Amino acid sequence: MLNNMSDLLSNIPSLNIIVPAVCTGIILVSTSLFAYFYIIFRGKSHLTMMITGMTALFFLGNEFLVSVFLDLFNHVSIGMQFYRIQQVCCIFFIICLPMILVNLLTLNKKWQNINLLLTKLSIGIAVIISASAFIIPDSFISLTDFREHSFNAAWNIVRGKQGILYYIRDAVIGLLILYSSICFITDMLWHKKNKNILYLIVGLVFGFSGAIDDMIFVHTGKYISFFPDIHFSRFSIGITLFIITVNSGIIVQFIKEVKDVENAYEEKNTVNLILQESNERFRQLAENINEAFLIYDYEYKVFSYISTAFEFLWKRKSYDLYKSSPAWLDDVHPKDRNFVNSVINSDQIEKNYDIEYRIIHPDKSIAWIRERGFPVKNKNTKPGRLIRIQENITDRKKSEEKLIYLAYYDELTGLLNRTSFFEKLYDVITQSQRETNNIKAVLLISLTDFKIINTTFGDSSGDKILKLVSARLKNCLRETDYIFTLIRSEFAVILKNMSTETDASLVAQKICNELSKAYICDDREIFINSHIGISVFPKDCLKAEDLFKNAHLALFEAIEENNSYKFFNGAMNIKAMEKLTIENSLRHALSKGEFSIYYQPFVNINGKITGMEALLRWNNPSLGNIPPEKFITIAESTRDIITIGEWVLRTACCQLKKWHEDGYEDLRIAVNISAVQLMDKNFAGNVNKIIKETGLESRYLELEITESAVMKNPEKAINVINELNKKGIAFSIDDFGVDYSSLNYVKSLRINRLKIDRSFTMDILTNEINAEITKAVIMMSHNLNIQVTAEGIENIKQKEYLESLGCNELQGYLFSRPLPSDEIQKIIKTGFSSHALK
Repeated sequence: MLNNMSDLLSNIPSLNIIVPAVCTGIILVSTSLFAYFYIIFRGKSHLTMMITGMTALFFLGNEFLVSVFLDLFNHVSIGMQFYRIQQVCCIFFIICLPMILVNLLTLNKKWQNINLLLTKLSIGIAVIISASAFIIPDSFISLTDFREHSFNAAWNIVRGKQGILYYIRDAVIGLLILYSSICFITDMLWHKKNKNILYLIVGLVFGFSGAIDDMIFVHTGKYISFFPDIHFSRFSIGITLFIITVNSGIIVQFIKEVKDVENAYEEKNTVNLILQESNERFRQLAENINEAFLIYDYEYKVFSYISTAFEFLWKRKSYDLYKSSPAWLDDVHPKDRNFVNSVINSDQIEKNYDIEYRIIHPDKSIAWIRERGFPVKNKNTKPGRLIRIQENITDRKKSEEKLIYLAYYDELTGLLNRTSFFEKLYDVITQSQRETNNIKAVLLISLTDFKIINTTFGDSSGDKILKLVSARLKNCLRETDYIFTLIRSEFAVILKNMSTETDASLVAQKICNELSKAYICDDREIFINSHIGISVFPKDCLKAEDLFKNAHLALFEAIEENNSYKFFNGAMNIKAMEKLTIENSLRHALSKGEFSIYYQPFVNINGKITGMEALLRWNNPSLGNIPPEKFITIAESTRDIITIGEWVLRTACCQLKKWHEDGYEDLRIAVNISAVQLMDKNFAGNVNKIIKETGLESRYLELEITESAVMKNPEKAINVINELNKKGIAFSIDDFGVDYSSLNYVKSLRINRLKIDRSFTMDILTNEINAEITKAVIMMSHNLNIQVTAEGIENIKQKEYLESLGCNELQGYLFSRPLPSDEIQKIIKTGFSSHALK
């Protein structure tokens, strides 16, 4: 039957064309499919092995067909084409071996690259041999040179004799099988691979053994394996066993990989869920904070994430950065750009950073940015990403700048402040020590009436005047000089370039002239008295702190002497030392019992003693008798006057109570009260307490205050006077006419008595102006129902003249000097008669 089929096929005239064409088409399609699967699935080890098995299966199937349908392939064209298909399948089996090695073995990277190179080389060999099998068939299998003996059943088919390419193919197969065996054994020894690899190794051993046995038979005509009498291709048997073992391994591995994939899929779903939740939390956090959050990818040189806060912070779209990563640097302030670029625009950021810089918004406004960076390293321990967190610190920077400004400038006047003064003064003195013409001067300027202006017109008016004063001072100075605000009403000037000391006096006089001019404030004309103390370097001293101290001493002297300005001199130091000594001694004088009270009587026009003025005296063992004018102002400045004043008041009240008990019930006591006492919050309470403790009737106590004490704080003074007045305590204004002589306050205060200062009465007989002033004061006082006492009466004519003017009371050396209580008591007993006074 088969012979008939062969004969039938032989009679078909186009068979020699159709069969080779069909066979060639099958080969091309198979080759294309293999190439496709190789490209698509080259990373899948089980698919690579499956393709290898299919290739070998084609080879085995062809061998089986030839063996079973022997007569069908007796026709030369049919047999030859099928044999070529069989051989080409064997050729493509060569391709799969290196690919199996690449996918299954875990050798080092270099060895894997070698296997990839072998794969490409094998493809080239396979293509060349396949093409040669059809282009130059005699080089592969000769159609004219037939075998003379049977290799196996297939040799009965007219196939021809193998050519040189056939042997090359066999040699390549043998070498690759040997190489792959070495690779698998090495991998197994190095990495203790999974047992599934043994399936492939066993299959390779079978295939390798069959191929060797067949090649030996071709050249010797004998088999060396078992069953040498069975004439069937040992390579076919080896390939069959290879397919069985390999596919077993494929199935086992495939099942394992399916399980792994399922587990991995479940794990991946869990991880993805966690990642999704984590990403969502990150997104919510990043999108709901004021700070801008950016992630920069170093590998791709792009931003992988930019939070919405970036647009509010930089006033530009995030799209600009996604489109061009370096675009953000264009908005950095030009003065900060190089610094920022050196820190951030680098691929080598290894550590966290924290920097501050300025940016310019599209509307040209400037904002301050604080940026913190955190590099995230990749597997190669190199920076892979950079996390950048940015916040707007413009408000903080403005506050810092304001604090820095306030640290060196006065906020109201805009002049340099006290801190700057000392820094500049030290710099000027240091520089002067290196110069030839190095005369410098410090001018301290005090507005002595400024507190009164604040009290009278309010702080806002005072602020306006200070600004006007600052402007005038600037106009008086050169650009090389410095001007400072030390305290609210005190200024300082450093004159740098002077040729002589006269330059300092010229500047001081210019300042005094300028500051003495009227100030227009709220439609009012206001005048201010100013005084200047001057210290010159190097004449007065060589140190900056001494220069300042000496200028202060000169200023105090100018104020005391009411001079416009005063240069420092050595006597001032002596005076300052004396003041310091008095101040130190004064602190313990009361506890050591060094104070005493002298009394000076008041006498009416009938010569009767109406009262006593209590006058404080201080006798120090080291310093001797210290006049009140020397220590009272010091006691006021240290506030010791409060405790001393309480002692004076209590002692005087006790003495008066004793005189009352002795029968002199009409006497009153007058006690001087300083401005510091009057402004003390506990003053009224202490007075009431002393009255109660001593048992003295309050109507016999008179408190003497000065106009300047009232002017410190008129409103408070009025409240204190009114409160004590209600208790029956009388008040008198001492030294009336010396200070401000404000009739408005005389009217507002509940004053019982005015005391005309001795500066008016001492020359009242020769000075017509003083006489008229005294006369006017007495008349005004009587009109206001206020008693008048004249101080400093030293002779009878003064007494008689004042009596003629209607003066109520007199006091002075004509009657008695201030005396201790025991001596004054003798005078109280005897009294003053008109005859005695004459």
